[in-house]
Amino acid sequence: MKKFYKTILTFAVLSEDKPVSTGSLSDIAAVVEACDTGDCVGMMLKEEAIELTAAEAAEALTAFGSEPGFFRLDAEEISDAEQADRNKRTDLCATCRPKHHDCCGNDASCPCCRDAHERGSQ
Repeated sequence: MKKFYKTILTFAVLSEDKPVSTGSLSDIAAVVEACDTGDCVGMMLKEEAIELTAAEAAEALTAFGSEPGFFRLDAEEISDAEQADRNKRTDLCATCRPKHHDCCGNDASCPCCRDAHERGSQ
């Protein structure tokens, strides 16, 4: 199974006269260069890597302006990953879990179905 990650970097920059601005990847490279050899001082404050499922990676790729094909994800693989995520959920009953929605209304022990069952037994 493929693994996907989203890494979040927080980099602080000290500058004189004006703030540092980034609007593109090339600007980020210029900021790093300025911190390394120029008029700014920079420091990495935080680095966080988050493992993503195939479905989460596909959603993130779209949000980043790309598409799932960038990581060679197809619809079947994304659907399988979404189903695997649902199967891990403990807040859904056995009836709700395999469905493509969060509530089927069939199991009184399920938190998302409980209200419907309580109303029906009154």
